[in-house]
Amino acid sequence: MTTRHSRMLLSENFQLALLTAEETIRLNKMNRSTIDPQRLKKASLRLVSKRGAP
Repeated sequence: MTTRHSRMLLSENFQLALLTAEETIRLNKMNRSTIDPQRLKKASLRLVSKRGAP
């Protein structure tokens, strides 16, 4: 698997969230027993996308 293929696979299937300590606490208070694609939004956290970054 090439680096390019790995990056493509990761970007298509995962999201990276860089959180402050306060945001982490807020997010951790939410129920994590089920997968919820809207978890960040429900914690009032905005997802910012920057495509093409190295």
